[in-house]
Amino acid sequence: MYVIGMVFISIFTLTALSMASNSSIIFFIFVIVMTAFHMMTFNYMKSNILILADKVKEVENGLFIRNGKISETIDYDNIQSVTYRYLFSIKNNVVELTFKNPTTLGNKVRFISWADASNYQREFNPFPVKTPETQAWVDTLKEKIVQNTNKNPS
Repeated sequence: MYVIGMVFISIFTLTALSMASNSSIIFFIFVIVMTAFHMMTFNYMKSNILILADKVKEVENGLFIRNGKISETIDYDNIQSVTYRYLFSIKNNVVELTFKNPTTLGNKVRFISWADASNYQREFNPFPVKTPETQAWVDTLKEKIVQNTNKNPS
């Protein structure tokens, strides 16, 4: 996505320069502003949307998480906190896992549960509703984390 935007800006710049008989400072300011806007948009998308995990599955002693080509099994005792909240940037509820120790996935992973992805009743609701299925899973996950932490105090 980033490369496509930069190619577009480059083609636009070269086309405009070849058509202009005299290049003005306004044109260059426009190109700089357009490039900055593109970079800000890409960074916003990268920090909010591209970090969503593709797959989260419970395994024996933790969670198997896959994000793109990176996958890792995270033990319950490495999970610091679990939150279930509305993320305005993607306009959906997400489950956010924060880890005690950094992993190959980073310090934090977000994902949209299946129940939230198919919850069409909240589509035009100004006050988004959390799904009971996901809330129950988050509560169960918090209990497992507490139980595992009590078994293996660090």
